[in-house]
Amino acid sequence: MITPTFDNLPALMSMTGVELVAVPEKRVMPEPDLDELDRLGLDALFLVMPNNPTGTAMDRAAVRRLVEWGAERRVLIVVDASFRLLEPTACVDLIALAEEAGADAVTVDDTGKTVSLQDTKASVLSVTHRLREPVSEVVSHCLLNVSCLDLRLLTTILTMPPDCDEIGRARALARRNRTVLREMLAACGRTGCLPDTSPGRDSALSVEWLRIGPDRDRVLGRCRDQGLQVLPGQPFFWAADGAGNPPTGEWVRLALLRDPEEFQRGADIFVSALRTGP
Repeated sequence: MITPTFDNLPALMSMTGVELVAVPEKRVMPEPDLDELDRLGLDALFLVMPNNPTGTAMDRAAVRRLVEWGAERRVLIVVDASFRLLEPTACVDLIALAEEAGADAVTVDDTGKTVSLQDTKASVLSVTHRLREPVSEVVSHCLLNVSCLDLRLLTTILTMPPDCDEIGRARALARRNRTVLREMLAACGRTGCLPDTSPGRDSALSVEWLRIGPDRDRVLGRCRDQGLQVLPGQPFFWAADGAGNPPTGEWVRLALLRDPEEFQRGADIFVSALRTGP
């Protein structure tokens, strides 16, 4: 499984008794290191694309090389693509490419990561042909139904004409708010809060991770005093990957899919708390 990534994925796999091998992101994305993957002797490769927290993804050519390798080595390719509507490069039909290559593959999508409509969302599990029967037996035990009304609403939103593009709006909103935040951090001399694993300036990944340092709790306390809640966190280094595990208690994560005026007010409070001394 790729590292760093969502903190719950390795926990879920471990609960089923799967033996996990940590694959550093740089070994597989944006270009797969097939020699390194061969050396690991994997039965399955689990990726998140674009990845959280880094926003890294593969283009179509790189995905094709990966699934052809998976077909040749009989390695199952599993991709959590929950954020891919925010990253055009990652909008690749991996299942179709895997079918062409003769590989086994699974993709997971979640419209809630991109189109924020409270509880109106759908999670979609897609598999290549050979996996349909065994996977359908597993899914039938835990599938939660999505209402027809929700599905119709989501279908309408996701197929809107270009002049009413909700996906494009979400991308633009994340990019705009990321730019505003980073410019404010630069203005107060705190660009060092951005880790090396941060997405690029033009990324539309909807979360920004910042490493505040040992005074994080003081900063969050000052934000709460001004009516702003900021989530503490740690950017999902679930296993040692060469960089080691970042210290706990120093990180925050900021949601970027917010109304620009609301986000600006929150950013003003947050940056003011960063500027204020102990």
